[in-house]
Amino acid sequence: GPSAAWMGLTIVMIAASMVLLVTVPNVEARPVQSGQPVLDRGWQKKPAFIGLAAAYGAAGAGYVPHTIIFVDHVARDLGHGLAVGGLIWTITGLTAVAAPLVAGIVADRFGFAWALRVILGLMTIGACIPAFTSMLLPLLLSSMLCGGLMIGLGSLAAGRTREIVGAEAHAPAWAAQTVLFAVAQALAAYATTAALAATGNHALVFAVAGMIMAAGLAVDLALSRQN
Repeated sequence: GPSAAWMGLTIVMIAASMVLLVTVPNVEARPVQSGQPVLDRGWQKKPAFIGLAAAYGAAGAGYVPHTIIFVDHVARDLGHGLAVGGLIWTITGLTAVAAPLVAGIVADRFGFAWALRVILGLMTIGACIPAFTSMLLPLLLSSMLCGGLMIGLGSLAAGRTREIVGAEAHAPAWAAQTVLFAVAQALAAYATTAALAATGNHALVFAVAGMIMAAGLAVDLALSRQN
């Protein structure tokens, strides 16, 4: 039952945390010297940084339906069953394992910006698929594209941030992107549940998610040309 599954996950996480505490070296933070120059915050106004924020934030909002309602939608609303729902999660997880490696290879060859936009485009397609079909194979593809590729997109966004702002400003700039991503996720989760409660229309939710991602990608493309 669900209670046993949650308890099992809790035990695994506690064990992993204990291993982390024992194995990770304790590195002391370097003290900040008073004579160091104040970090330039001009990166906040760079069109490329704003475009990346739009794309990354839109990805954070657009893939939320795949994390909270997609499997339940496939298993119960479409009648494919819990076994198929579990298979979808497994395929999503396997894709997530491979995604950062593939993203890194593509970024090394074609650059962070190009790789990020391709993956976001694929995620957009994946987000929209459940709005147009109930067939199992396209839904499996949707789980891979929109769910599994998200881990790869995160690593690409971090690398792209460093390209835009430089090494010295990377930490605060990436922190800002991460906060934006988290806020977009939270708002999208509330909006998704509210939309389903009001309309009961799953297809509408997935279509809107895809449009949000597409809009973020369009903003990134438009602002990148201003540099």
